[in-house]
Amino acid sequence: MGVSFQRKRFDRLEEERRREVGSRTGHHPVRKRRNKYGYLTTEKTYRDFNLRLKFKGEAAGNSGVFFHARITGIDPEHGPDIEGMQVEVDPNVGKHTGGLYESGGRGWVKMPTAEGEQALKPGEWNDLGVSVRGNHIETRLNGVRSWTIATRRRNSPRA
Repeated sequence: MGVSFQRKRFDRLEEERRREVGSRTGHHPVRKRRNKYGYLTTEKTYRDFNLRLKFKGEAAGNSGVFFHARITGIDPEHGPDIEGMQVEVDPNVGKHTGGLYESGGRGWVKMPTAEGEQALKPGEWNDLGVSVRGNHIETRLNGVRSWTIATRRRNSPRA
């Protein structure tokens, strides 16, 4: 999926990641190559956080925001394999943007509410908020609470 982020901030983050990425991290920077995955990652781990971002879907497919996740291997064709929680980001209404998916685990953990499913603005900039406090997780899409849940953790906290 082609996803645009606020360009000025994204360019700065991408350039910072290029300088930081190397054999010591094992992480991949965001890449602008077709049919290849890229990940913007942090060096630090976070247990509790609030994250707010803006996105606009520009092509078919899906994306997401991983947290409390870890890279488990590198697939030469597709990039890193990741296990952990992901907040879904999809450019189409009804495809569960804002829902919680556990990669390498349970699959769908929590679908958005009916109101949350309709909060997506296809082809426009959307505001996604993710709040994690202990085992309490909540997402908001364009100001609409998609869901809130208390869940168990399988992996050590990672941003």
